[in-house]
Amino acid sequence: MAQSSALRREVESPQPQIITINNNLDPNPKNAQIPNDGSVELNAARACWLYFSPVGVFGDPITGLLELNPGPNGPFYPQQQNVTVSYCVTDPNTTCNPAPVAENVASISGSKLPATGGNTIHVG
Repeated sequence: MAQSSALRREVESPQPQIITINNNLDPNPKNAQIPNDGSVELNAARACWLYFSPVGVFGDPITGLLELNPGPNGPFYPQQQNVTVSYCVTDPNTTCNPAPVAENVASISGSKLPATGGNTIHVG
């Protein structure tokens, strides 16, 4: 049986990974993962700024800044593949420095997650 056009589009373009940022500027989930051809949607409870490291994956290619408005923002597509970016969330007109991506450790299930700190998006 042939696939519906909606199902074909879903396979060709996966749904974005949704990250919700609450009023305290805490993202959920803290550590997200998207495929190389995937995207991320950021749902902010209030206006905020995100800074990414390394720069050039999400946000401004020079500063790593991504300014969010309240509500859904994106989807945003990574400009690099097979990379893990860290990010921090702050009030508008304020800067922050993302925690460096920690060494990965194998979990019980065999997947690799950052060992400590920060917020990350793994691409790939």
